Amino acid sequence: MAFTKQLIFDAITIRSTGHFEIRMAAVVYEDGIEIAKNYQRRVVTPGDDVTAEPQKIKQLASFIWTQAMIDAARITAFPTNPAPEVGQQAPIDPQQ
Repeated sequence: MAFTKQLIFDAITIRSTGHFEIRMAAVVYEDGIEIAKNYQRRVVTPGDDVTAEPQKIKQLASFIWTQAMIDAARITAFPTNPAPEVGQQAPIDPQQ
């Protein structure tokens, strides 16, 4: 009875924003017959460091990500005027 485990790219979805939604499948085999499968999901955002990623992700990033996508992802991730916390009022700007 021999058990083996294989980690494979199961799906890569590329969103219009340039985000890569990656689903990896960890498949366990017993004597060559699949007996279990688990999924791991993650998102890679335009501008993320992809040096440690598999070659396929590096190639997609270099081909798809434009500077505009990277800039938009940064603005979305770090807004200059964040929303107030729940239960707090937004500060009032006397200039408005």
